[in-house]
Amino acid sequence: MGPRPRKLQLLRWIPRGIVKSRGSARDAAIYLTFDDGPHPEHTPRVLDLLARHGARGSFFVIGDKVRANPDLARRIAAEGHLLGNHSNTHPEFRALDLAQQLRELELADQALAAVGGGSEPLVRTPRGVLPPRLVLELARRGRPIVYWSYDTMDYRRGPPAELACPRIDGERVDEEIRGVAPREAALVHQHHVVARRCHTHAPRPAERGGSIGPARRLAERVVIARGHA
Repeated sequence: MGPRPRKLQLLRWIPRGIVKSRGSARDAAIYLTFDDGPHPEHTPRVLDLLARHGARGSFFVIGDKVRANPDLARRIAAEGHLLGNHSNTHPEFRALDLAQQLRELELADQALAAVGGGSEPLVRTPRGVLPPRLVLELARRGRPIVYWSYDTMDYRRGPPAELACPRIDGERVDEEIRGVAPREAALVHQHHVVARRCHTHAPRPAERGGSIGPARRLAERVVIARGHA
């Protein structure tokens, strides 16, 4: 399994206003998207890393974890990052009916609204599952889903060199793994692998005239302006 998800072949046939996985052809930015937080130990380290390099990311957070760590969620928003909806409890969406899936998102919306995440944040479903009825319902409501085009595979065990952790200047992380390219949305997880292993591949976008932006910019440029300003 490589860093480019096979599902991209299918997503190319879905209108860009429904599911987004990358920026426009004119966009030189790279979109770092962090899932599964906020985590009281590791998320601050990720935020510190982004701050050191003047980068902004998108944090697709879990409602229950936001309620457990409200100050950390507020810090994410206060530092200019985007807060997105990654469900309330991170269940297996394929085991839920449409009403249960929507309830998961609604409860997470409520948690995000309480910490400054906006009333209708961008959505990323757990594990990237895209149930057709849910996709259509969110499209009807005008809420795009953010997928990814580059999987860092940070959930795998192994030494740092074996992880496809993105190096934002577009160069290779090592001889075997290429870094994420401009326009792409990179999937990263907020756990010990990210905090321990990605810090050695610090972003240096200025060297190549690129930038790092939150998924809100991806949505604004190609879909609809949503999320906090």
